[in-house]
Amino acid sequence: MIDLGIKVALGVGVASVALAGYLAFARHQQGIGKAQVTAERQSVVVAKQADVIKENNAKDLKADKVDEHAQNQLAAIAVQRDRAVSAAAGLRSALDRLRADALREETTRASLAAQATAAADGLGECSARYSAMAGERDELSVQVSGLLELAD
Repeated sequence: MIDLGIKVALGVGVASVALAGYLAFARHQQGIGKAQVTAERQSVVVAKQADVIKENNAKDLKADKVDEHAQNQLAAIAVQRDRAVSAAAGLRSALDRLRADALREETTRASLAAQATAAADGLGECSARYSAMAGERDELSVQVSGLLELAD
């Protein structure tokens, strides 16, 4: 009987060691599975981050292009404004000459009429330029609104 008791105890011991080994192996496999899931999740997160970075870079590039276009438009308007200011100054000088000539008696009606026509033409040109600049200002206002939307 002692042999049977030892055999049973030895069998139970071997079974417990085998069970412990199996449980340890199962836990190890479970850990590997969790690590694989974690690695897969990390790769998905990295891929999504790369997509977001790519999208942000595209938005930045677009915003830079819009900004450059707006700056070019502003420069063109500044040139037109300077021309209009110069034309207005010339028109003021022409009007001053016209007034001075009108005060002098030696000026003929023909020269006064020619000067008045030139002054009216200058005023018409200034008015047209002012209208064009106002239209471009409105266009730039729309572009700035677009830039503000990109910034949000």
